[in-house]
Amino acid sequence: MAKSMALILVVIAVAVMLVPAVESTDKLDPYAVGGFILGRHIAENPQASIVSMLKSAAKCRVNIDRCISETNDYIRKALDGVVAAALPAKKKETEEATLVQTNIAADHLVSAKATGDVDKVATVSITYRMAADAVLEASPDEKFLAMKVTFKLAADPIA
Repeated sequence: MAKSMALILVVIAVAVMLVPAVESTDKLDPYAVGGFILGRHIAENPQASIVSMLKSAAKCRVNIDRCISETNDYIRKALDGVVAAALPAKKKETEEATLVQTNIAADHLVSAKATGDVDKVATVSITYRMAADAVLEASPDEKFLAMKVTFKLAADPIA
């Protein structure tokens, strides 16, 4: 849980530093854009984000399998929104990209469970839920970018 909170603080700090950069250029590092998107999401909904994280952590402590199942369902809901928002010409490419992200997230959750560390499962679950939240709240034209960068951030190991 401490790692999750540290990640949140880093994301907020990065988002605050990047606001001028986002306004000045479209050629940003995906981590910068992801930090901005996640940071904006948390800054706009701080109480909802914290409550969501605490609920996820509590669910993981009670029943790991249910936690993983609900996280996978939440991720699918967000990524279904990405596919729904895709232009017809990009629909197939978007479906393939969302399938890749779904599989990566599921693999990370299963790997976390295999460690037997409930806190690790909770951390992975919370991280992917935050990414899914950012995708769900993104405008239709931002959903694919939000998925691409926030799920990339979620997939990176948390130090």
